[in-house]
Amino acid sequence: VNLNAAPISLSQGYAIAQEIAGIAADSDQGTLQCGSYLRTATPTAGFPWFAVGNSNAALTAVAAALMRGSCYDPLTLTQTPLALDSVALGDMAATGPTHDLIGHPRGGDGRGAFEWTPLDLHNRTAAQKAMWNADARRQGTILSEPTHAGTVVDQGLAERMATERSNWFFSRNLRWTSQAIAFARTRQRVHGGRAWNALQVLPDEVGQCLALYFNSTIGAIVRTVYGQSTQSGRATIQVGAIAGLPCPDFAADTPAAQQARDIAARYFDTLAGLELQPFAYCFRDTNRHQIDLVVAEMLGLNAADTAVHEMLEHYRLLFASEPNVNGRQKSIVRALDSYRTQERES
Repeated sequence: VNLNAAPISLSQGYAIAQEIAGIAADSDQGTLQCGSYLRTATPTAGFPWFAVGNSNAALTAVAAALMRGSCYDPLTLTQTPLALDSVALGDMAATGPTHDLIGHPRGGDGRGAFEWTPLDLHNRTAAQKAMWNADARRQGTILSEPTHAGTVVDQGLAERMATERSNWFFSRNLRWTSQAIAFARTRQRVHGGRAWNALQVLPDEVGQCLALYFNSTIGAIVRTVYGQSTQSGRATIQVGAIAGLPCPDFAADTPAAQQARDIAARYFDTLAGLELQPFAYCFRDTNRHQIDLVVAEMLGLNAADTAVHEMLEHYRLLFASEPNVNGRQKSIVRALDSYRTQERES
């Protein structure tokens, strides 16, 4: 149950508890005098860890449906099965080594295979590069460049780490308010790091699908309920939990999955080069809107249908309105209010 405000006394808390206890067992969602509620089946693998962090029950209902392989539209109260089943990310890719094995920043404690230096401070051509840090200023496109160069400090471990480089990376400590990408591709195979986890055994045709999905508003909504709400405006996922992140089965041997891979291959090069705004500004980011439409088509929805456009627009407004996403930053909230006003006037 999401309360509108914390109880101010023990007696008020008792009265609220009685109201919550009176919710019928067959009532999935609704509103109370004290807030809103949504019943979720948390024991099932792949379901939300922190769904209660969302202030809007409709957004959590959307996320829960997506994680079960269907699309829920709060505007029409309809639910449509997606063309692809929902599986865990670990069913399609293996998560890479942790940053403790990969290395440490220059001047660090000496663990790992490499000592990492920012690329612009490296005094010679780097043989070993890594997506070590999240750089909100530079990492604005899905196709991103590594941030650091490494000097070997443990030869044996470095040789092992060299076999676990990748072109595909998952962001572990995503800040919705400043970062624009959750899943990145690099031109050359490089190491992961503290902010980016390299994904192994991932075919490019599947990686393209995952990159578009997790950088879409649909993929972001799923992450809001799966990631840890350790800080407002941030969606952290522990290394060990990355493999459990629910997503469509883009690797399946089915006509629908093959169609999704074909659609991603057709659009990926263009979409991967688009400059994206931070996720919290998705409501006005026309480049991310393009990704949303392609992902909708990959999932079996009709991207030309006006109802699908309206649903995605509603998704973006629900997502950006969440305090867990906008961090209650005044600049984002003002931009959201201004956008809503313009939409009403138009």
